[in-house]
Amino acid sequence: IILLLFNVDNSEAAFICRLMVLFVYFLLVYRIIPEKFLTMAEEHKFLAQVQSFESIFFILISIAGLLIKPHELIVVGAMILTKFIGTVFFVIPHLIKRTGMSVRYFVLYSLFEPALLALSTGLLALFLQFGLSKLVAKGCTVVVTMAVGFVVNRLWVFRPQNRTE
Repeated sequence: IILLLFNVDNSEAAFICRLMVLFVYFLLVYRIIPEKFLTMAEEHKFLAQVQSFESIFFILISIAGLLIKPHELIVVGAMILTKFIGTVFFVIPHLIKRTGMSVRYFVLYSLFEPALLALSTGLLALFLQFGLSKLVAKGCTVVVTMAVGFVVNRLWVFRPQNRTE
């Protein structure tokens, strides 16, 4: 995407962008939305404890980064890992326990559906790697994404059990 938008062709910049996109998606779906729900469910104390422990680890990672002077990606990765551990081992299990939803349901609707939305970006990258021009690649991406979206909406979203009267 940075190649198309900003004409930047750098593998390290592309890696950092991919990492940040995954982190922002992860943060939104698995952290911000569950935190909003748990806040509405009056779980302030639990969330404050998780965030306090994460803050302590962020401070320790920052101090270690100043003393050891590792590569910046190692520090960023350690902070992302801290947030990941706090979310996967504390926030998500508490959300699932509090709501009573199944893990399968949560994973299906938080991973599978958004993966379908990410299909267009993946297709665009794939078409560009096949050597298609940018305009043709964008056109093919739009057509394929619309076709897949139509099929998925018909088979999944507009099922009789999902319809409201």
